[in-house]
Formats: sequence, C-alpha cells, structure tokens
Amino acid sequence: MRIKSKVLDTFNLWKDRIWDFVFLHDPGYMHFFYALKIFFASFLSLLASYHFFGTSVLMWAALVPIHFYFLNVTFVNRANVTRNFVLFLTFSVIDVFLLFFMLPFGYWLMLPLGVLGFLAVLISSYELDLQKVMNMAILNGLIACLYEKLTPNFKLIDGVGTLVIAGVITLSVHYFVRPKRHSRFVRKYFPDLFHTLELMIKNLNKSKQFVQYHHKARLQMEVLRGICNTKNSNDVYTIKSMKRAVFYLYRLEEIYQCIAALYDDLNLNDREFMSIKREIIYNLEQLSGLFEGIPPHLKRKALESYKGKASSFINTIKVLYNAMESFKRGGEERDYFAEAQPKNSLKIFKKVLRWKNDTFRYGVKYALVLMASVVISEFFNISHGIWITMACVAITKPSLGGVGYMGKDYSIGGTLGILLGTLIVYVSYPSLVFNVIFVFVVFAFVYFRVYTYGLWACFMMMSFIMMFSVIYGFSLEVVAERLFDVGVAFVLSFGIFWFLWPRYSGNEVLPNLKKALESLFQSCGILIEHLGDLKKQKRNFNQKQKEFFASYNELLVCLDEAKNEKHTGFLILKNVRKSLKYLNFLNQNTLKLYYFLESRADMKIKELYINDLRLIQTRYEMMQRALDNHSFYLKEQKDGRFLSEDEDFNEMIDRLFEAQNGLFVTLKSNIK
Repeated sequence: MRIKSKVLDTFNLWKDRIWDFVFLHDPGYMHFFYALKIFFASFLSLLASYHFFGTSVLMWAALVPIHFYFLNVTFVNRANVTRNFVLFLTFSVIDVFLLFFMLPFGYWLMLPLGVLGFLAVLISSYELDLQKVMNMAILNGLIACLYEKLTPNFKLIDGVGTLVIAGVITLSVHYFVRPKRHSRFVRKYFPDLFHTLELMIKNLNKSKQFVQYHHKARLQMEVLRGICNTKNSNDVYTIKSMKRAVFYLYRLEEIYQCIAALYDDLNLNDREFMSIKREIIYNLEQLSGLFEGIPPHLKRKALESYKGKASSFINTIKVLYNAMESFKRGGEERDYFAEAQPKNSLKIFKKVLRWKNDTFRYGVKYALVLMASVVISEFFNISHGIWITMACVAITKPSLGGVGYMGKDYSIGGTLGILLGTLIVYVSYPSLVFNVIFVFVVFAFVYFRVYTYGLWACFMMMSFIMMFSVIYGFSLEVVAERLFDVGVAFVLSFGIFWFLWPRYSGNEVLPNLKKALESLFQSCGILIEHLGDLKKQKRNFNQKQKEFFASYNELLVCLDEAKNEKHTGFLILKNVRKSLKYLNFLNQNTLKLYYFLESRADMKIKELYINDLRLIQTRYEMMQRALDNHSFYLKEQKDGRFLSEDEDFNEMIDRLFEAQNGLFVTLKSNIK
C-alpha cells in the first residue's frame, strides 16, 4: 500500500508540474486550438497540392500553414496581422524566384541572400514584425533551392503554385473556421484568469509561488487584451459581447493590481486577514460563475467586521472589494483601448543607415553570416549547404549572448530531436505505430513553438527526420548531415558576431535597469502632480506600470542571455539579479501608495505629503545619476527630512525608503 501510495503521489506531482508548464506557456489553451486549426489547414493544403501538382511538393504544402502559425504567435502588433500575412506570401514568392534563379551560379547566391538579410534587419527599425515576415520568406526561398537540389523533377511553377494555394487556404481557415460568437471565447478564458487570481491570493505569503502566478495572470491578460484589440465584426451581438469583455478585462486588471499590492505586506499573517482572504477567494469564485450564467452573490462580512486601524493595507483591500462589485454590475465603457500608438515614419531609415548604428551593424553581420554559409558550402562542395543557411536564419540574434542562448537551445534540442527521430524510424518504420507517432510529432512541432525554444527545436528535428524518411527513405548519412549543419551554423553565427562589432546582452542590463528606475520616478511624479485628484489619472498610472513591466521583463531576458557571455562580470550580474526583488517590491508598493492616496480625502497639509513624495522621487533620480557615473547624493538615513504626520502614509514611505536603500546596495558594484 505504501509503495502504491508513493507511486500515486509521484504521478500526481509530475502531472501537476506538466499542467503548470502547459498553463504557463499556453494559458487558456488558446494556442492549442489555434494549432489544431493550422493542422487542419496543412491537411487541406496537402490535398490541394496533391490534386494540382502531384507528390512533388507535398512537404512544402504542409509547411506553409505552419509558417503562418509561427508568425502569428510571435507578432507584436496584432492590428496588422492580415497585412503581414499578405506581405509574407508576397515576399515569399519574390524570394523563391530570386534565390531559385541564382542557385545555379554558385557563389553568386550569396549576393541576394546578403541583401535580403540586411533588408530584413533594416526594416525591423520601422516595425519589428516585418523582420519576422521577411525572415520566414527567406526560409521559403531556401526551401525552393532545397527542392531544386533534392528533387529531380521539381518545377518552379509547382512550388510557387503550392505557396499561393496553401497561403489562401490558411488565410481562409484562419478567418472563417472560428466560433460564431466571441462570448464563447469569453466564457472559456475569463474563468481561467479568475482561477489564477485565486491562486495569487492563496500564495500571498509564499514568494516563489506568488511570482509564478503573478506572471501567469499578466500573460493571460495580455492574451485577452490582444484578442479584444483585433476582433472586428459588424454583428451587433458580437460588438456588444466584446465591449462587455473589454469592460471585464479592465476591471480584472484592477483586481489583479490590488492583489499584487497586497503581496509581502506585514499584515498578511494577521488572524483577521485570514477571514478576509477566504472571503476574497469566495467572491472570486462567485464572479467566475457569472460566465456560466450563475448570478454572483458577493460577501463583505469579513471586511466590515475588521476592527484594525484604517491602514494602507486595508484601504487596498477596500479598493479590491469595490473592483469586484463593479465587475459584478458589469457595463459597457468606451475608449478603454484608445491608447495612442506611436506612428512609424520612413525617416527612421535615415537614422539607421549610419555606420555606428546598432541596427545597421546587426544587419551587416546577419548578411555576412548568410553569405558566409554559401561561401563555405561552395568552397567545400557541401551538397546540403542550404540546410546550413536555414539553420543560420533560425539561430542568429542581435547579441552574442542571444546567439549563444539560442544556439545552445537549438543545438541541444535539435540534436536530441535527431537522435529520437532516428530511434523512432529505426524501431517502428514502416508500421501503424510509426504513423500515429508521426502525426503526434508533427502536431507537437507546430504547437510547441510557443514553449521553450529547445523543446520546439527537438520536435522540429524529429518531424523532419521522420518526414524525410517517409519521402526519401531513412539514411544515417542524412542524420549526420543535419548534426553537421547545426554545428556549422552555430560556429558561423557566433564567430562573425564575436569578431565584428561584438554586442553583448550584458551591455543592455544597465540601460533596462535605468528604464525601470525612470518608470518608478515618473510614477512618483504622477502622485505628486495630481495629489488630491488621482482618480482621473488611473490610465496614466497604469501606463507607467506597463512601461515598468516592459523594462523589467527585458531586464530578465538580458540577464539570462548574459550568462553565456564572459564579457559581463559574474558579480555584476549576480547583484543586478538581486536588485530585481527590490524593483518589484518598489513598484508594487508605489501601486499600493496610489490606491491609498486615491482614497485619502482628509489630507490636512497636502504640502507635507508632496515633500515626502519628492524625497522618494529624488532618490530614484540619484540612483540613475549614480549608474551614469555622474555626481549624486543619496543618504541612507532620513535625518528628519520627512515631514508628514500621517502614520499610515509614513509606514508606506518607510518601506519604500528601506527598499531603495536595499536596491542601492545591490547596485554599488556597477557604480564607479
């Protein structure tokens, strides 16, 4: 019985870990269902290609919808998805013709590849998504070259025809195979978000778990925001449904921020808060039932029976209760998504086309990597050299740390995938078992693009090994060639990026740290300038929160990539990583301070509050000056400079002051 119990516990533990992993990368399983749609589009493309062109380009027909999926999950600007899909098809046709006709000229193939690579990076300065479109189009051009080398009877018209037909099929499936009512989507994803918010409440005093669920909830809200931004319809029912979804999303964001503001508070272990905590969880469960048609019945008994003093902590809880009440009432509020988007201008190319510009240099290095792959293939007469170029497109990133980080994941995942694919082919091909595994592996290759890069690379190589075994027959030589291609591509990319204008991710750590400090500085500025009328500044304050999280997340990425670089000192990275907890704490408590001051109607001497807030704000400025190696003044004692007599306000200022001291200590290693 004990052994059975241990086995069952182990099984449940791993099951929970797997579901947590899935939920972290695909909250609400949105990408799973979208991958099913793309899989269906691939099947239709296969049928159409077989009908019009026979078996010569079947694999390409299946890949085109998958390319659409890979682009869709990485696009930043959701408003231009249709335009970018059309541009992808257009650029793909152009690249196919260009690279196909230059292929017989050997070394000269490097010229169009170099130009296309440089243009792909250059256009990223106008819009980042266009670089992804052009890179994927380059891959289609290389696939045409691959077919020309591997398939004796390949006709260019078959490839272009397959590309266009598969593209039209994918666009049709993308826009027409979907639920008729967006409310179905709302009923599916909002309860998942409520569940994450409940987990945030339950883990308020557990740092590791709370941070994990905090990240999940923010990711889910970004997914919902993106969908609400891009759903357009002339149907009255749909319009009303989405307006209500927008209202719910913004109320949930307010609930989320209130919960985040409660994290790590000194009052979390109070007995009276335990009953409030249970009541909040109950209310969230009630609100979640609203999407199943169950009227919510919210409670306030625990809050009303609270006998403690009116602190910033309890004021934040009151704001949370009000947000839940507002969510229950529902409504249709306008202009939530009226945030101004910066307009792109072609003048930006004048700034980029300069010798010392980072984007220009990245474009030159990327072009050289693609050109060098052709030179090496021709010089050593490598028949499968196109695969090296394709691998270069996949792993090249702007910085050395990015190349190393991506290259390591691609190499390890790709190698594992090649070995697993070889094992599966060797053991089960041909058989029904192989066919079942093959379908699963291809679907995983599509779906796992939203997961870690190494996992996706593993299933990508597995699917290609199995696919080539079906079409061309299994060969250990092919397996060895793919391993060789990945290795050469990594050495090429890393070598050129190291030799020519090396750019280190570690160099981006401090700029992003300064951006985070600037966001905190500006948040304090809003509190100072609009003290007494903060309710009207909700959107502006939320915008500063988004800017903080953008720089904070970028800082995390830079730290991860910088681990692969020897250029940045280990001690510096270690101290900056320590500073993350202080940055997060300062942001959450600034948010808590906003809610406190928003509800404060009895400020006797406003100037005293402003004095204390200015002192906190000035300390952010001094830290930025210190990081810039300018003269600065930052005293670690208060020395009677803080004048407010409001105990609750002073308690919050004290916490901010101490956290700023802790942050400064971690940053001292970067100050000369």
